[in-house]
Amino acid sequence: MDIKRKNTQTLQSFEKLFKSFYPKLCLFASKYLIDIKTSEDTVQEVFIKVWEKKIVFTCEDDASRFLYTAVKNKAIDYLRSKNFKDITPHLPEEIDLLINSEQKFNSEIAILEASEMINNAINGLPPQRKKIMLLSYSGHSNKEIADILKVGAETVKSHKKEAYKKIRKDLMHSNNSNTL
Repeated sequence: MDIKRKNTQTLQSFEKLFKSFYPKLCLFASKYLIDIKTSEDTVQEVFIKVWEKKIVFTCEDDASRFLYTAVKNKAIDYLRSKNFKDITPHLPEEIDLLINSEQKFNSEIAILEASEMINNAINGLPPQRKKIMLLSYSGHSNKEIADILKVGAETVKSHKKEAYKKIRKDLMHSNNSNTL
């Protein structure tokens, strides 16, 4: 992981980093913490440290690994805090599960990031294809989609085929350009 501490971190690069990761990190933190407010506070604390320490990431993968790990560690620190121990009697078991579940941690990050990339790719589709793909992902069959949109089943199949091509292309492109 290539992380640098420089005096050259700009507000613009920090804002870009924040906007890119904040919602994902809040969602991630909420899987471990009690409520969304605590999750938001935890993520904000991590970003404050990044700003204060002038940490600059050379690529998106480094930023992602660092930020998710920092949020996970902050969540564990919160769970270990005296105040939370008084509320939850089963805390040691929960902390052990969190600490020892690196595979789950990595899986959740991968799922969140893949989900975001797929959503971005779908949002970049023409309106009709986007509707078809969203209906398809909601579990509708091609025939049901055709009935809902009042188009032929072959039209649905054709749109889905083209949409999958574009989504694959977008995903390949996003995997090849992970720089901030």
